[in-house]
Amino acid sequence: MGAKLVGQEGQFAGERVSLPEEGECVIGRGAGAGLQVEDDLVSREHCRIFLESGYYVIEDLQSKNGTWVNGETVGVTTLFHGDLIVVGRQKLRFELDGEAGRAMLRDVPTENFSTEFKERVPERAATQLRLVTDPEPGQRSVSELERELSAVCRIIDVVNREEALDRLFSRIMDHVIEVTAADRGYLFSGSELGGPLVPQVIRQGADLPQRLRNTFSSSMVRHCYKSGYSILRADPFAQPTDPSQSIMSQQIQSLMCVPMRCEEGTVGVIYVDRLAGEKKFSKRDLRVLSAIANEAGIAVRRAQLARQVETLFSETIRTLVKIIETKDRYTHTHSERVTEVALRLGELAGLDAVQMRDLRLSGLLHDVGKVGTPADVLKKPRRLTESEYENVKLHPSYSARIVASIKGAEVIAKAVEHHHEKWDGSGYPHGLAGEDIPLLARILSLADAFDSMFGGRSYRGPCGEEHVLAEIAGNSGTQFDPRLAGEFVEAFSSAPGFRDSICRAYTEGTVPPSDG
Repeated sequence: MGAKLVGQEGQFAGERVSLPEEGECVIGRGAGAGLQVEDDLVSREHCRIFLESGYYVIEDLQSKNGTWVNGETVGVTTLFHGDLIVVGRQKLRFELDGEAGRAMLRDVPTENFSTEFKERVPERAATQLRLVTDPEPGQRSVSELERELSAVCRIIDVVNREEALDRLFSRIMDHVIEVTAADRGYLFSGSELGGPLVPQVIRQGADLPQRLRNTFSSSMVRHCYKSGYSILRADPFAQPTDPSQSIMSQQIQSLMCVPMRCEEGTVGVIYVDRLAGEKKFSKRDLRVLSAIANEAGIAVRRAQLARQVETLFSETIRTLVKIIETKDRYTHTHSERVTEVALRLGELAGLDAVQMRDLRLSGLLHDVGKVGTPADVLKKPRRLTESEYENVKLHPSYSARIVASIKGAEVIAKAVEHHHEKWDGSGYPHGLAGEDIPLLARILSLADAFDSMFGGRSYRGPCGEEHVLAEIAGNSGTQFDPRLAGEFVEAFSSAPGFRDSICRAYTEGTVPPSDG
């Protein structure tokens, strides 16, 4: 997705400056700036623009006069098509390239409404529910109130049980649309507390025309995020403004924007609106949505922290594995490749998010027990002797002992312990057979064997695709789970995307270096 800055006022008026899709563009007076500005109101390194999670982000670099977007000072924020950036005396318009880019989440001005209501909401839904039941004549029947309160209670239950962040976002928005009966809904969150907001989930009516898709008020979202206020706007004035972006052309009758908060601060924003029609949002709707958002914010922050811990854990594991794999250049990045193949198999097998997480960690750790295997055995350029092979056969048990020392890693320990078992019971270390072998171990077994053939070993070079697939098919029901083996061969042979995702691990610098 390309983008550019179009000069409106100042040194670059009338010029178009393309932004990089990799790296960053620093704006400032310094000689090293990507966009060097001759302006004494601009700092040497004033701000930077970079891509994050598919969106361009602008970050102020502690400049002396601040970085402004659409009339507000910003620390770090996502840029949307049409945003006006002011740096010193320079005014620049941010534009996305192509029709798809320009249509994506285009800003809609929402200042001209005759009704506006703003309030700071209590921190927890339990308090907010009392506000929801406050009398507001003519707004809701008893049955409607019961339905709304029931929906809020359901989402409290859902968010407290959901651990996967992406799935949590999706389930929150499913409930939001159900409760508010909105035509469009957006959930924004950053990857960390205080980070730039990006759209995580978008919900839109199936019958909405293209011109009404992916549009919202970015300025309202920013204000909600920055101020912590819940905002309701309704009853638009007729506007003789740009017909492509006016409220009337968008048919917005009412909209709400509420912060998702936790004890540490605001983790995101939920935005919904209703288009043409007489039904509009009320104060009670805003309070119901705020109740949902507050409970959701706590759950989102919990899931964010869990993901950060998991990422740190994964990086620690990768470091450990790399140290071990330096003992043998032919197994260098072996665990990474096995993990990649295993994850593709896991998708074929329909594993859920928790199982996929355990599979990923199992793949990275499956050979960690080789730390106890002599380096000369791992590097031996010929087939192993019987005694050497018996020594190597101990590594799954060693791996399992190491992993079992980690609290809550019992499933992973079992997967690495049994990844050399065979479907017919002739494997090691315990001679398990069939479905007595844990599913994750069966997946690792096939992924490990694939890498052994496709990636090569110290005693032989890599095998061709046809040979590898023939070996997997020929050992289906003896060495490998027949269902997994059949699905793998079929997908590798007939699904280019599946094949390419696996082969990429062997072509992007992860293959062991050659002797040359």
